[in-house]
Amino acid sequence: VYTADGASLHCEHCDYSSNGAQSQMIEEQDFTVGISTAAGHQHAVAMHAFQCDSCGATYMLDPQTTSLTCAHCDSVFTIDQRDSVKLQPPEAIIPFASNSEQAQARAIQWLGEKGVKEIDDVHIHGVFLPVWTFDVSGSLEWRCQVYDSKRETWLPRTGSKLVLFDDILIPASRPMTRELAQLIVSFDKDDLVDYDAGLTAGWMAETYQITMSDAALDARALSQRRAKQLINNDIWDRHRDLYVSSTGLLIERYKLVLLPVWLGRYTNAEKPYEFFVNGNTLDCNGTLPPGGLRRIVDWILGDD
Repeated sequence: VYTADGASLHCEHCDYSSNGAQSQMIEEQDFTVGISTAAGHQHAVAMHAFQCDSCGATYMLDPQTTSLTCAHCDSVFTIDQRDSVKLQPPEAIIPFASNSEQAQARAIQWLGEKGVKEIDDVHIHGVFLPVWTFDVSGSLEWRCQVYDSKRETWLPRTGSKLVLFDDILIPASRPMTRELAQLIVSFDKDDLVDYDAGLTAGWMAETYQITMSDAALDARALSQRRAKQLINNDIWDRHRDLYVSSTGLLIERYKLVLLPVWLGRYTNAEKPYEFFVNGNTLDCNGTLPPGGLRRIVDWILGDD
């Protein structure tokens, strides 16, 4: 629950507290959120983890792991010391349904479709990325001004909106680029299965670096923005200054899941770029060289 001043989140089950100042998306602090920890709160367990000194990514380690190549920055490490940390274990996972050859071929095809012709020094790594999911519901009060054409003036209007958002995805690891975050939120949650450590055998799996409490703040802010868009669409009349209170939002359930992603890099004109491939569906996203759109237009116009 949130403290009386609305500035921080406090778990009544484990006494963990988090300051909401870390989340840049929070616009209000005068609200109370109840988290249904009784519906699935898991106690942290000891796990072996390793943090990349170059980029800060943190990975879960199998007892047999003796070396590791970071999926984000390609740094290579020999594992001679294992740090034991207490972390909440994942509850669900989407298994990999593709291999590196398939993922790389699809990425190259996707880049070609985006107008990228020169693709050199391709590197790709498969990794499970941690993501928090939240079920958010509530009744939100809103107010705005609506234009009365007969009186030629603006009049106040108020109302309420009942919302239910199922499985809002909030990335739980760093580093996290915009393109990678866009790929993560596109995953089909229906493909999730119960977590089994055997499904991560032979794969790298990151641990979460963003706590559940901090991710809950982001999920709540995202829910408020989505609700505001729904309310905006509901108001047919010309209106302005729409304000939506987030006081009634409630986080009902949450869980930690692992999603399969191929992280890739390539060079174009000797400059590095990134691409990301959904390990289940082979959907792609990534960064493109400047002028990629221009090459697509030239191809359409037959000037290639």
